[in-house]
Amino acid sequence: DMQVEGVSFPDELQDIVRKLLQKQPDRRYQNSAELMRDIRELLEVMESNAKEQARPGFVSLRLRWTLGMASMVAVTMLIGLVIVYYQQYSSMRGMATDYGYSTSRLIAFEIAEPLLLKDDVALTAIIQDLRRNQDIEYVSIRSNKDLILASTQATEVGQTFKPYINGELIDESEGSAIYSRVVNAEHQVFDIDSPVTYGGRELGRVWVSVSADNLVQSSKITLVIMIVLMIVTLIAVFSMTLAFARQISLQSKRLSLALERVRKGQFNRRLSVERNDEFGRLSFVFNQMAETLEKRYDKTNNKISGDTDKFLVSRPSGEELSG
Repeated sequence: DMQVEGVSFPDELQDIVRKLLQKQPDRRYQNSAELMRDIRELLEVMESNAKEQARPGFVSLRLRWTLGMASMVAVTMLIGLVIVYYQQYSSMRGMATDYGYSTSRLIAFEIAEPLLLKDDVALTAIIQDLRRNQDIEYVSIRSNKDLILASTQATEVGQTFKPYINGELIDESEGSAIYSRVVNAEHQVFDIDSPVTYGGRELGRVWVSVSADNLVQSSKITLVIMIVLMIVTLIAVFSMTLAFARQISLQSKRLSLALERVRKGQFNRRLSVERNDEFGRLSFVFNQMAETLEKRYDKTNNKISGDTDKFLVSRPSGEELSG
């Protein structure tokens, strides 16, 4: 194969050079007309390829394959992304809900006895202790008549409890309810309203607000990672499919041109064997076929050359034959 610093030359040009360098004179070009014919064919092939690529509306097979494969992978991954993200978010939300219920019921258990004894000092001490928990943003204890007895916001004590109206109910369990509430674009909380019972009797209720920012942040990070992974996968699939389809297109075109020359009676055509795969095997088999045909028509040193489509052939002596 003709190569200069790893750059391969077209098969048509290699055929021309190979024929010019034949050891036997009768196997070289016998006149300039034959050489110019092959050079014109080389130029026609190059011009045809350029026109094919520049033709308006032309969409190559390799591009269709690549876009089709990339689209199929994109749709599949998008569906998978939605399913995985939904399942992951549901799981994390369930964990946050369980944490909210556990926290609220633990607080209700601790304040049950002070609430029964109407020990305001003990209730205030418990509230002050809960303020140190960074995940708990708000706690209020109220009587069965919705009168606030203790709260992390001291100004509310003695007032009627007013629940937040923009919360979305997401779960109810054993008399408790949990709401999801968006405070602003960057802050979200879970509000849990639970009963305070002692000896099977309801003494009042406790309202606890816990931050949901960690849940939201984890979900966003997961979504970003999955999107980045999908994009990287699509780029990889697009690149590999494009390269594979390009190789198929090039090898198919090489073989078509070679067979066309054989059909015209030009048995000196050879394909460069550049690959160690099915394409390389195909090129090798074609070269064997072309060599066999060339030897068959050259046994008596009466090699026929020319354009058999036009029934114009000649022997090396110059004698023209007609079909």
